[in-house]
This record gives sequence, C-alpha cells and structure tokens, in this order.
Amino acid sequence: MSYGDDSGDNSPHDDNIYRVCVDPETNAVEISCIGINRLDTALEDTYVSVDALPEWVQRKLALLMMTSPAPPSHGVAGVGRRMEENIYWVHYTGD
Repeated sequence: MSYGDDSGDNSPHDDNIYRVCVDPETNAVEISCIGINRLDTALEDTYVSVDALPEWVQRKLALLMMTSPAPPSHGVAGVGRRMEENIYWVHYTGD
C-alpha cells in the first residue's frame, strides 16, 4: 500500500467511506457510513473497542494510525485517510 497524492486513483472501490472516531480515553469506536450504499453497511454504529471491530477495519485503522494527523492529510491508497488525531476515513474495498 502506498501513500496517495490525490492525483492518482485513491478512491474507494465502491461508494462507501466510513468515518471512524476512536475515543482516546475509553477506546470506544463510533462509525458513520458515508456514501450511496450506506443503508447496506454491515458495520454497527458503535463498538466497545478497536478490538471489537471487524478485522478488515482493524487492519486499515492500524495502518492509518501510523500516519501523521497534522494537516494536510494524505490518503493511503485503498485504505483511507487520517483526518484528525482520533478521526479516520476508512475506504471499504470489499475485503
């Protein structure tokens, strides 16, 4: 996986992007689906911890947690983008 520079194909493979917010004190996770197919999402709105997330979200979130939260944010192709210290956009790519 490589950093996207916004000039290449850095978009998700479907229309769903998940806004993932991790509470730094409790590790609880809130997820909002953004996209045309948001009613068909298999993810819950809240999880008690990052460990309770589906494995595909955990993998992508772990990678995004290694990126800098300082603006401007840079997307990771096929993964998503770190928007703030504890807020991420995660792309669903069918995995």
